[in-house]
Order: sequence, then C-alpha cells, then structure tokens
Amino acid sequence: MKTALMIYIFSLSSFIYAQDVSFKRGLQIPTIEISGHVSVRCDDGNRGSRNYYYNCYDSSLTNGGSYGQIVVNETPIDADWVKLQKDGTKYIKGSHFNGSTQESKKNFNLWIRTLLQRPLLSMGENLINYTFLKENKEVFSGQMSVQVIEGESRVCRNGSLWYRGSCPSVYSACADYFQKYNYCK
Repeated sequence: MKTALMIYIFSLSSFIYAQDVSFKRGLQIPTIEISGHVSVRCDDGNRGSRNYYYNCYDSSLTNGGSYGQIVVNETPIDADWVKLQKDGTKYIKGSHFNGSTQESKKNFNLWIRTLLQRPLLSMGENLINYTFLKENKEVFSGQMSVQVIEGESRVCRNGSLWYRGSCPSVYSACADYFQKYNYCK
C-alpha cells in the first residue's frame, strides 16, 4: 500500500511540475483560415501586360502568428538552452534560454511548412518533448500536450492588384492581397 501511495504521489508531483512549461501563448491554440479571389495585372514594359486570377487560401495560428516562445511559468529552471522535439519526429529545434526571464530567447516555428522548415505543431493534439540544458548537460526534461483547434474562418471580398515589372508568384500575390484587404477583417 505504501508503495502504491508513493508511486501515486511521485506521478502527481511530476505531472504538476511538467505543467510549468508551455508556449507563451498557452497550450491550446486556435487556427484562423482566410480565403478569397484576387485578380493580378502585371506590366513589365517589354512583354506587355498580363492578367492572372488566383484563388488564395491561408491557415495560421491566432494570438501571436506562426511562431512562439517557450516559458517556464512557476518553478524556475536553471538552464541556458532548451530543445524541443515533436513526439514521433526526428526534427529537433533549439534556442538559448534566459534563466532570468524563464523564456526562450527565440521564437520557435510552430506552423509554417516549407521545403526547408518543419513546424512543431499540426492540427489536433501535439506531444512536445522538451529538454533544458545548462552548459550542455541536461537539467530537466518532460513532455507537454499542445492542442491546435479549429478556429475562425473568414472570406475576403474579391480584390485586384497591379504590379509594375515582373509578375509575382501566386504565393507573393496572395500575401499582398491578404495584407491589402486587412486579412479579411
């Protein structure tokens, strides 16, 4: 009976302590999806004018964009580096850790996926393993559960853009469109 009680107390204290580590924006992050149509006209002089019509779509995280810092909320950790790894992946991301402020010095890529970047999060539950180091020696590690939930969806009114010079890529044109139309607000 004593052994079972000790295991329960130890697991409870580990659970409480593990909850001290989170992203600065929290452990439940909603998405926002925006979409719309844009007409693009390009005039580069030599080739004349060209017209394109794009269907644009973007999905991002609310409350701080696609990046986020790690914070230790209660019990301080004496560390100078923090490593994060999504459970089940091989990609490890790291940052200097400020022991005074208890925050990572840089923002981690949470959502953007490109040829050279892998996000830490995807829709649904994400188990993130963290390791804090001091002078290259592990001082604390654990795991946090981060929920990415479906949030707001917006549709922008149809728009138009005009470019002098070469035509932008569809990605650049859609980014300009969303910015010009205030991200469909």
